[in-house]
Amino acid sequence: MDDTITVERVGHALLVASRGADGDAAALAAALAPERYRTAVVVGASAVEAVARLDPWVIADLDEHVSGSVRLVAPNLAATGPDGELPPAHLLAERLGVEVVAPDDALVPLQGGNVFVAGSDAGWVAYRPDGGRRRSGPRHPAPWWQELLPRDAGEQIPLGLWLRAPGSPERADDPLRTRVPDPGRLTVVVGAPGEPAPGVPEVAEVLRALPGEARDRAVLVCYGCDVAQALADELGGPVRALHGVPGPDGPVHLDECGDPTWRPFALESVYLPGAAPVVDRWLAPVPSMTMVAPAAYRLAEGWRLDVLPRGVLARPDDLVPDPAWSEPAGATADLVVAAGGAVPATVVTALAELVRALPDDVRENLRVVPTSPFAADAVRGLPGWDDPDDAPRRHAVVVTPDGRVLPAEPLLAVSPAAADLVVHLDQVPEVSDKATAAPAVGVPRRAPDRPVAPVEVVGVDAVVGVPEPEGSAPIPATATVARRAAVPAPVAPPLVAPTSQPVAPAPRPVAPLPTQPAPSAPAAATAPAAPAPTPTATPAPVPPPVAPEPTSRVPDLTSALPAAVSSLTAPPSPRRTPPVEPITATPPAGPEPIAGPEQATGPTTGTLADRVEATPAEPVRPSRREPLQVPRDARSTAGQRAAVRAALGSRYDVANRAVARLLAERPGLRAPGADAAALTAELTVVRVFALDHEADHDLDFHTCLAAGLRRLPTLRGVVLRGAPVDADHRVGTVLTLPEPTLAGNALPARPVPGTEVLIWSTTARRLDGLLDDDRRDDVLLPAHTRLRVLAVEETDRRRVLLAEEGTPEDQALKRLRATVAARAATGPADEEEVTRWFGDLPVS
Repeated sequence: MDDTITVERVGHALLVASRGADGDAAALAAALAPERYRTAVVVGASAVEAVARLDPWVIADLDEHVSGSVRLVAPNLAATGPDGELPPAHLLAERLGVEVVAPDDALVPLQGGNVFVAGSDAGWVAYRPDGGRRRSGPRHPAPWWQELLPRDAGEQIPLGLWLRAPGSPERADDPLRTRVPDPGRLTVVVGAPGEPAPGVPEVAEVLRALPGEARDRAVLVCYGCDVAQALADELGGPVRALHGVPGPDGPVHLDECGDPTWRPFALESVYLPGAAPVVDRWLAPVPSMTMVAPAAYRLAEGWRLDVLPRGVLARPDDLVPDPAWSEPAGATADLVVAAGGAVPATVVTALAELVRALPDDVRENLRVVPTSPFAADAVRGLPGWDDPDDAPRRHAVVVTPDGRVLPAEPLLAVSPAAADLVVHLDQVPEVSDKATAAPAVGVPRRAPDRPVAPVEVVGVDAVVGVPEPEGSAPIPATATVARRAAVPAPVAPPLVAPTSQPVAPAPRPVAPLPTQPAPSAPAAATAPAAPAPTPTATPAPVPPPVAPEPTSRVPDLTSALPAAVSSLTAPPSPRRTPPVEPITATPPAGPEPIAGPEQATGPTTGTLADRVEATPAEPVRPSRREPLQVPRDARSTAGQRAAVRAALGSRYDVANRAVARLLAERPGLRAPGADAAALTAELTVVRVFALDHEADHDLDFHTCLAAGLRRLPTLRGVVLRGAPVDADHRVGTVLTLPEPTLAGNALPARPVPGTEVLIWSTTARRLDGLLDDDRRDDVLLPAHTRLRVLAVEETDRRRVLLAEEGTPEDQALKRLRATVAARAATGPADEEEVTRWFGDLPVS
């Protein structure tokens, strides 16, 4: 035997390898999950030959270390030799006198301690000392559905089954071959990029061959094809399909080369026979957006953002979606914009901010798809918008004598008499700050004998006058025109042609108004007026326009002016003697605006960028004297969940996004027959509580919290918490937790302030996956947990050792002191203390 080959324990497994070699084998041994009554033996590449020939020294070392049966994690050790020799695993079972399980083909290590035996009809083979032999599937750990797969249906991959057309080329390097299987359900992959898809009847036949439960819980992945709806029609029942290929962080779209492109917001849909698919699992495009309906979020007032397999759809609330807009997911992340009329300026701004707030991978593969000319005008200039003609905008504007801005080419038919309402644009004052000025919805008129300065209109591409009747000279337009920038500035919505109905003012953000009315005259000029350009032909003098009498048919549009109109300047009138102070952006003191119901629940007003960047203000919480008592087996009702969601507001939506990602990665949390809505809501409440466990909540919240904690996996081990140094902890005292208590995993070692409290727990709930990676060690001790003080030690610091009541005290105390020693050996002395694990433990 080579003296460098050693047998040593790594994690829950044994590693057989040369010293200092086979780092990948050591990492796999550390990641393998323990098996009851079986020892995993990972054989590195440097020791495979020695194990295969049953080197006596290696076998002697194995015999000394193993207990129970053995799983050999090394390629081909269960395969028969080229000359018919017995497999090494068979011989090792006879030599050790225990059952030996080994693969009969190549071995593919996967993430998370998973391994897969690659090859046609390959798998794990178990040999007993008496010569018995038993085959099993290729995956370890084995998911519950592995033994239910038909052996002659498609190709087995770690995810499940891969169904391809006959004669398809080999894809040895395809990323599907290294994806970790979903332990909760079977994944059926159909097709591959760049090759014909298998026939729908053939795929339906494979699905029908699955046993009932496996078929009902199977999920489809259309890889380079789109057969989900056709399969639902063929089977006459629902078909679940992922929108992308499963990956470490959820479904992801792959290009023809197998490289990831973007991660969809729609994770999974249910396809029904003869009906449109329904998005069943999704993520919020931006975490701070408010959900207004399933898979729909508030974009702006009166507008929503629907989550689609292909991306997102922006549309007015009252616009019925066209089924053609719900195309299958593709290589691009589509922002579909639908509008049946002019798009408000607030929506244009929200769309631009939405694009900036999207994840990087989505923004890099973004394609903006307008469905109408109105939508095309709104998205022009957005990243991802491709205007092949690069044509100027069709809509131009004119200003009427009463200050209204109307389309030069009205959306409705207008008689030539409308030309009488046109005022020359050479009578519009100059915008003092061109970078920040908003489009002029209404502008003050100049005195007829004053010089004229040009105006820059931001957000339109042409400014013209309405033509005069035939035979008269056209009215020249001297306005300076600016094209829209790359990201459109807020623009006022175009107004339709004059009708018998009043024109509604443009929407604007609500702001406190001055206590004194603004002067009717223009503000004082802040810059000298530029001289008027000299036209080549002098037109006939035009008399000054006369303002019409105010009537109910001509509304005052000055209320629709944006704040930037205050920067418009004009020469002072000669009749005006006292100077008028310009309007400033700071409003005078006045009554505070009353918060509406949306303002009370979260930042649902203002621009989308403000909601993305700003965190919701923490409400003032009244102190509660007594903790709320919730039964251990409390179950939440639909009314309680709705009340909690309304009370939490935007915090609920942010937490719900993390829960959706967790359920996408760990579908095993979805128990068969469980209420999906209740599961998502209760886990969302658990995350909210874990992130702010000192907040004050009502009985509905704590009922949902108790129900959600029962859905999480338990931690059997030692957890850590800090307590005040002067707390009275006497041996034998029983501490009862009336409410869930936040603690942390004792290992790896993390310091806590005050007294170090170590608890042997069997009911603590793990929060890894539900919280971010920096808080993966957090756990929650459920309410009604009873803890008995086993020891109080004063060594380098004060420590209290506790165990859940009912645990054997000697065994628990031994494990607690072993944890203390491990913390002292590995814990860094200068690491920052974890203050969230600190607080009183109530004494009963």
